[in-house]
Amino acid sequence: MKRKLIFVLMITIYRVLLDSLYITTISPFFSYDSLIINRNDSVYIASWGILWAFTWLVYPFLKKDANFTSFVVVMLFLLKVIPFTSFIACNAQPWDFILLQTIYWFLIFVLLRLVPPFRIPNFGRNTLFINVVTFIFIIVIVFLSGYYAHFRLHFSLMDVYDLRTEARGYDIPVILGYIHSAAAKVLPLLLIFYIGQKKKVIVLFIITAILLSFGVNGMKSTFLNLFFCLGLYYLPSKCLLSKLSIGLLSLCIIALCEFSFIGSYFISDILIRRILYIPSLLDTYYYNYTLEHGPLYFNAIVNKMDIAYVIGSFWRTSRTCANNGLFSDAYVNLGVWGVFIYPFIYTIFLKYAESIFRGKDYGITFYAAFIVTYNMISSFFTVCLLTHGMFILCFVVMFMPNMTNTSQYKIGSRL
Repeated sequence: MKRKLIFVLMITIYRVLLDSLYITTISPFFSYDSLIINRNDSVYIASWGILWAFTWLVYPFLKKDANFTSFVVVMLFLLKVIPFTSFIACNAQPWDFILLQTIYWFLIFVLLRLVPPFRIPNFGRNTLFINVVTFIFIIVIVFLSGYYAHFRLHFSLMDVYDLRTEARGYDIPVILGYIHSAAAKVLPLLLIFYIGQKKKVIVLFIITAILLSFGVNGMKSTFLNLFFCLGLYYLPSKCLLSKLSIGLLSLCIIALCEFSFIGSYFISDILIRRILYIPSLLDTYYYNYTLEHGPLYFNAIVNKMDIAYVIGSFWRTSRTCANNGLFSDAYVNLGVWGVFIYPFIYTIFLKYAESIFRGKDYGITFYAAFIVTYNMISSFFTVCLLTHGMFILCFVVMFMPNMTNTSQYKIGSRL
C-alpha cells in the first residue's frame, strides 16, 4: 500500500508540474502553434478522473517481474497518457475525442494485463549473425556519409533542420534508406551488447557510425540515443524505471526554474513541448481530418502527398511533416473501428516482443522498450516495424545470449 501511495503521489506531482509548464511557458510562447489555453471545468475534472483511473490500471504492471511489456506500458503512461490528460485539462477538446482516446488506452492496458506472452522458438546465441548485421549497418552509414555528406561530423542540435532540408535533396536508393533508418535505432542497442562483450574496436566503429549517421540527416534521436544507451549501460540496472520517473519530475522542475529565474524556455520547448505535448496536439488534427474526410484505410497518399504532410499543411505549412502514431494511426486509418482493433494489434506485437526479450540484459530490454515506445508515439505502426527497424531490432535480439547469474527482480521494488 505504501508503494502504491508513493506511485500515485509521484504521478499527481508530475501532472501538476506539466499543467504549470503548459500555462506558464508552453502556451504563452507557442499559442501560434495551436497550444492555447482553453479551460473547461468539466473537462478539467474529467482529466483528473481519467488520470487516476489509468494510474490504477498501470500500477499492477509495476508488481510484475521486470519484462519488456511492463517497461513499455509504464513509458506510454508517463510519456503519452499523462501529457494527454494535461493537454485536455489546459486545452479542452470535444467529448467524443476524449471518450475515444480513453477507450483506446483502456483497451491497450487491459489487454496487455490479461493476455499472456506468446511462445517463440529459441534460436540460441549466434554472434555471427549479429556481427553481420552490425557490419552491414556500419558499411551503409559510412557509404551514405561519404557519398552525400562528405563524412560530416556534426554536434549541434540547434541547426538540425538545415541538415534535414539538405538531406531531402539526396537521391538515396530506397533499400539503403531503409537500412540507414533502421540502423539509427538498432546500432545503440548493438553498442550496449558489444560493450558487455568487451569488443572495444567494434564499439568504437559503432560510435563513429552513429555520429556519421547524425551528420547525414540531422535526426536528433540518432544523436541523443547514443548518450541514452551509454547511460543505461553504466547506471545500475535495478533503478531504470525509477530513474526515468524521477528524471521526468526533475526535468519539469528544472524547466520551471529555468523560466522563473533566467526567463528562458529552452527545456520547455525542446523536451516538454515537442516530446510530451505535440503528439497530443497532432491527435486532434488527425481526428478532425478523419471526421471531415473519412478514414484512409491504409492509403497514406492524399492528392499525391503523404498524410503526414497533409496534416502538417493544416497545422503549419505544406513543408511540415506531422508524423504521429498510436491514436492518430488507429483513427485516421480505420476511424472508430481503429480504436478497438489497434489495441489487439499492439498486444500481439508486444507479447511476442516480451517473449523475445525474456532473460535478456536489462539495459538492452529497457533501451529497446524506450525505442519502441518513442517510435509508436511518433509514427504509424507499420512504419515503425519496417522503416524504423522495430522488426529487425526484435529479430537481432533473438540471437543474443540470455543473462547468467542474474537474479530476477520486480519493477515495483524500484519505485
